[in-house]
Amino acid sequence: MTRTEEAVSTLVPARELVVASAGAGKTYRLSSRIIELLAAGAEPSEVLASTFTRKAAGEILERVLVRLARGALEPDGMKDPALPSHRCLELLATVVRRLHTVNVGTLDSFFQRVARAFGLELGLPPVWTLSGGPADEALRARAVSAMLSGSDRAETLELVRGLQGGEAGQGVHRLLMDRVAELHDLYREVDPSAADPWGFPAEVLAGLGPEPERREVEATAAAVLEGEVPTTKAGTPNRNWVKARHEASELILGEDWEGFLSKGIQKNLVQGDRTYYRAPVPDSLAEPLEEGIDLARRALGWAAHRRTQALAALLRRYHHEVETLRAREGRYRFDDVTRALEGELERGPELHYRLDSRIRHILLDEFQDTSLSQWRALRPLLAEVLSGHRDERGVVIVADPKQSIYGWRGGEPRILDGIKRDFVLERESLSESFRSSQMVLDLVNQVFGGLAAGGVLDEEQLPAARRWLEGFDRHEAHFKALPGYVRIRSGPEGDSARASLRPRLLAAAAERVVELHQACPAAEIGVLVRTNRGVGRLMAELRRRGVDASGEGGVPVVDSPAVLSLLALLRMADHPGDVAARYQVAATPVAELAPPGFHYRSVDEAEALARKIRRRLLREGYGPVLADWVRTLVETPGEEPAPRDHRRLGQLVELGHRWDAEGAGLRPGDFLRWVQDERVQEPSSAGVRVMTVHQSKGLEFDVVVLPDLDQSLLPRGRGEVIAFRSDVDGPVTQVFPALKSALLPLFPEARAASLQGDEAGLRDGLSSLYVALTRARFGVEIFLAPDGKNPSTATSGG
Repeated sequence: MTRTEEAVSTLVPARELVVASAGAGKTYRLSSRIIELLAAGAEPSEVLASTFTRKAAGEILERVLVRLARGALEPDGMKDPALPSHRCLELLATVVRRLHTVNVGTLDSFFQRVARAFGLELGLPPVWTLSGGPADEALRARAVSAMLSGSDRAETLELVRGLQGGEAGQGVHRLLMDRVAELHDLYREVDPSAADPWGFPAEVLAGLGPEPERREVEATAAAVLEGEVPTTKAGTPNRNWVKARHEASELILGEDWEGFLSKGIQKNLVQGDRTYYRAPVPDSLAEPLEEGIDLARRALGWAAHRRTQALAALLRRYHHEVETLRAREGRYRFDDVTRALEGELERGPELHYRLDSRIRHILLDEFQDTSLSQWRALRPLLAEVLSGHRDERGVVIVADPKQSIYGWRGGEPRILDGIKRDFVLERESLSESFRSSQMVLDLVNQVFGGLAAGGVLDEEQLPAARRWLEGFDRHEAHFKALPGYVRIRSGPEGDSARASLRPRLLAAAAERVVELHQACPAAEIGVLVRTNRGVGRLMAELRRRGVDASGEGGVPVVDSPAVLSLLALLRMADHPGDVAARYQVAATPVAELAPPGFHYRSVDEAEALARKIRRRLLREGYGPVLADWVRTLVETPGEEPAPRDHRRLGQLVELGHRWDAEGAGLRPGDFLRWVQDERVQEPSSAGVRVMTVHQSKGLEFDVVVLPDLDQSLLPRGRGEVIAFRSDVDGPVTQVFPALKSALLPLFPEARAASLQGDEAGLRDGLSSLYVALTRARFGVEIFLAPDGKNPSTATSGG
């Protein structure tokens, strides 16, 4: 054994927390640590390496294998860690022979393995499967139906109105499917030991007082009218004050409490300002207005509390129904499995025995995106590894709180604070970028370096921004000579109305992408937007200009006329009375699939064809039936679909087979709704890729085009409720009603919860901005909405 080999074999496993900025080589660091552990004698099965996605896990394992292979081919072997070529070859052979025991994957996949080993102890049925897509949606739909059947109709209608923000209309079941499923995740995060966590706490309700009685309302409205108002120089009552006094009285009398609090003198009083039109509010007017404010607080407070309590009751019923169905059918989501495992990874020897391996080393990547339920499940195992002798156990946690963009999916970067507090780990910060040019990094430094100076964010947002910036170090490029440029354009010209501005801004960005692509066809261009809707619009703009771009995250199959015609046939099978669907069948090539002479006006013919289709779907399934229909269309002379339509038809057939395999249901309408929302992957070698910022995580491009960075960093709307956690990594301790901003000063406890939620939203927004700006190697092009002045362009380069 050489001195180098001896040094590696006696290496003490690392115990470190690495904060790695974008492009700083975290995959290289992780692969180095894995190679070091293997070279020191660790078995592949003893190393658990986890990251956020299967793709990223594959990249880590690929990097280990490729580096070992290159080290085996190089006469001098590997330099970091230092290994001779023959040792690299030995390690490569060991890993390949034991590839089936290598634990490089996602946390979800590891948790699934553990759950299958302890299924009975976890309360899982003997046979269960992971459920997603149409099968899980169908299960949740049945749970919502069962929930509604046992609910008070008037109470549910009132809740639906609240969820819709107005009168309850059509699509109630779909609305509840979406919103209740989302709120159910919150429901499961609530502390089970909390006495009454939904609505205002008991002490707040006690201080709120009873709901106002009508006699109080009338007396207060009359007292307001009698209040004194300032006079003009001529000695007459000031008309602005008189008008505001009269309007306040009318709003109180009509019990329009939100309207009352949102305007006039009382609005200023709520905000602590005892002036109006720069004159002090007389006590004789301020006192009855403050009484009105108290009435509004009581009325609105109790209404919001009852609404939140009713929502909790609805969620309890949904929870019971969905859990019953999952247990009966053995269909669980990854999150269900993770929650079932909380506290179970403390089993130690029994866990190792059932997994047929002993985990001695843990390497965690992208840890800032770990959810609280994942952390609660993983924490006992991490603690057990760290309790072992330092010479035998290693832990490496790689994270970047600045890239935590999955808060909406449960990612909680502040778990890192708990790790720093509870575990002894060496800390290292990596901010040197191996990806971007210094010109790109100068933009990043300038944007975030001046963020906390003021002027950009509200005063209430600055503390949260400063906390986010605690993890920001100045970024430097490793490759100093790498060329780069930044181009910021304000515009385009024309109508400044926002409704017409956004499409024109995207069109201008598409024009610029065409110019870049034509100037350098080999360049990788990434166009990053905030929403999937933006992806669709840009794809349409680029197609219109003849650019073959790929849309990440999948494409809809319903953008093909041929597919729409087949779906019309299914829609008619579901609703024979749908005249539009019957006409589409009769007027398109799909008519070849109908009986000769089929006429869309004939209800009898439509019902007969619908019965025939439904019987065939029941007998054969959607995949085979759709495949046969597509084959008939393709083979019909003169009706051959265009290549793109042909590709979409094939993808529709694949969706049909997926639907059958998951046993999602038989009704054509359910299949239609799923197909309209589903996205299919469309591999493309196009040099232009359009995607959301979230989808760009982990990717890099030669040039990045950003057409909608001028939109708000904060998400729109507060939803129905606001969750509050007493501890960052603890359960939800109280679920407050979501109140409008004007009402928050009247409810300090709800205001604290609101600020906590706003900080999480701002954190996600800043992280999305950081991810968007750090994807580029050479160039960043930003399009901003005009500020009312002439459109302009600013370019800097080096």
